Amino acid sequence: MSYSDVILDYISSLYLFFFNRFFMVKFLLAVFIIISSNFAILAQKGYILPQLGHAGTITQLTASNNGDFIFTSSEDNTIIVWDSQTLDQLNILGGHTAPVTSFLLTSRESYLISKSEDNSFSVWNYLSGEVVTSGDIPGGAKTNIFLTRSDNTLLFVNSNSDLISLDYLEDSAPVPLGNLSFPEFQAIDFEKTTERFAVADKNGEIFLVNADNLERGSKLSQSSRNNYTKLIFSPNGTYLAGITGNSVINVWNLETNSIIFSTKSGYHVPPQITFSNDSKYLIYFLSDIKIAGFNLIEKSEVFSHKPKGDITALAISPNDQNLIAAYFDRSIKKFELLSTEPILEHKAIEEKITGIHFSDDNSALCMVSNENSVHIFSNSDSNPYKFLQMWDGGFLGMDVSPSGKYFAFESFDENIRIFSTDDAIEYGVINDQTGTFINTIRFLKDENFLAAKSENHDLKIWNLNSREVVKTLTGASVSLFEITQSNDGKTLAAAGADGYVYLWDLKASSGATKFKAFDQSVKKIKFSQNDKELIVISETGLTKVFDLNGFSVVKEIKEKQSVISITALSPSSRYLAFAGHDNYIILSELSSPLNSMTANIGFSPVDAISFSGDSRLLLASSNDRSLYLIDVESGNNLGILYFFGGGEWAFITPDDEFECSSGAFDFLRFVENNKATTLGGTNLFSFKEGLLRLILF
Repeated sequence: MSYSDVILDYISSLYLFFFNRFFMVKFLLAVFIIISSNFAILAQKGYILPQLGHAGTITQLTASNNGDFIFTSSEDNTIIVWDSQTLDQLNILGGHTAPVTSFLLTSRESYLISKSEDNSFSVWNYLSGEVVTSGDIPGGAKTNIFLTRSDNTLLFVNSNSDLISLDYLEDSAPVPLGNLSFPEFQAIDFEKTTERFAVADKNGEIFLVNADNLERGSKLSQSSRNNYTKLIFSPNGTYLAGITGNSVINVWNLETNSIIFSTKSGYHVPPQITFSNDSKYLIYFLSDIKIAGFNLIEKSEVFSHKPKGDITALAISPNDQNLIAAYFDRSIKKFELLSTEPILEHKAIEEKITGIHFSDDNSALCMVSNENSVHIFSNSDSNPYKFLQMWDGGFLGMDVSPSGKYFAFESFDENIRIFSTDDAIEYGVINDQTGTFINTIRFLKDENFLAAKSENHDLKIWNLNSREVVKTLTGASVSLFEITQSNDGKTLAAAGADGYVYLWDLKASSGATKFKAFDQSVKKIKFSQNDKELIVISETGLTKVFDLNGFSVVKEIKEKQSVISITALSPSSRYLAFAGHDNYIILSELSSPLNSMTANIGFSPVDAISFSGDSRLLLASSNDRSLYLIDVESGNNLGILYFFGGGEWAFITPDDEFECSSGAFDFLRFVENNKATTLGGTNLFSFKEGLLRLILF
């Protein structure tokens, strides 16, 4: 082996290792991401894993062959490995950039093959979290993937019914094997013991096909043709189940080619089915009707009860004693087969950050969540963390005062409410005209005053002490998405939905001066440090810098991402941050936009990004419920902040140092050698009180 081969092998191993750690993400130049951010698997050391569960609908659930593990795939782009005895999470396999629709388990090795809507497949060693190999799916995401009897070969059947094989252990190129001659087929499954396919053609007829010679065999009898969405062989190949588009379940005995069981579900959600491992029982879920077991040999129902919630996936333990179900609320429950009450349950964490707001002096950080709560971190010796739960509606516009003393928001009760960050106690309420929802507010440099959009799109300046309007700024006739004040305090600017920027001289009584920035909505605006220029960002991420003397464009920046959903400007006016519908954030210097850095954030797209008041940190909230703290200058990931509801939180660094609230220990596990233990005793050595405050402030 050459020296270059050794280097490539080493880089590859580094990549495989770090790629799957939940929290080891570096904000680096793209060329360094693979080399520098992949060390967890090689170390084989214990790590802290928050027990969040899935952030998206669970698409498949399966137990390992030895019964030790449960696996779930999800629309949140991940697969989770669970301890079947405790339902503790042991690992998160997160290399895909789109929902994982299904996966396969091999019987010879600890391998799992995942399939994703990003048109890729990955082969994982689920014990180590290592990616054995990965590649593009021939024919795209709609291609079906199966395992042969040897478990070393993947079979792909694309939408044109082309049959392609791949020996994934040898990493050879895909090999065409022929065509099944079923154009536009509806559904397909493969039984690897006898190596035959079941195919529902475009007319709704079902045929068995020999995989060796692709000869069409028997046609299964049915009284009418159906639109099948799924076919499933029983483990021993004796039975075949089919699910139709109108929620009918049919089961055939393949020795007689006749239907031996048929039932129909409600229309709320599709039915779910699984066979027992001895192929004796069919377990099925019918929406709004029942979850039941049917003895296929004796042709009798063995249990039936009303389901408590809608089920998205079912599995049976290898000993056929337990039923595992995944629900639409992303919870997982384990039952004794005939029982109606779970013996184990894991509820997914719902809370994630949707808004991030720093004070100008960087002394306070306020974050709002989808649970209608406010988390307040401040540089206070007495009470650095406060929590506020709102029960009367969510949040619209929100801002933190320049000194960090107050935060204000407009709630769904149509009031602007001001709270103190010191104690999270309400300081005052501003009532505007009933029927007005205000989604844009801003504290002025003099934080005794607050600017807020009114019912007719004027800006009203409120005196917080008197709770009265002291000035009304007219001239805007459309919704305003952001308000900003010049550094000298003389000018107020607002971003318009019509592509215009509106400016007001706060000393004058005249209406707005406006200029056209884009043909689309303006989302972000900020004055330069010298107030001579205005930085303006559109809803698609197009950025322009305008000279305020004549409103001419002095610089234009177009980001490379295909779809920009979120943008941020640093308070220093030095950095731009862009987040798209993929999992990436791009950070650019305004003076040198080509010198941009890219980070892969979590497993899901970003919901919110914001710079700290001193422009030192970039905070990014992902749809996977993680809040990433990024050091802007070095590009290092400093850690991840998690929220578990009720004010409980945990912060974990890439080195597994951590700090958390007292109740958050219930949501954390120390995982080592595929065993999870609660935090306490010897594994508390990495707990560092004050760690988060030190990094934030």
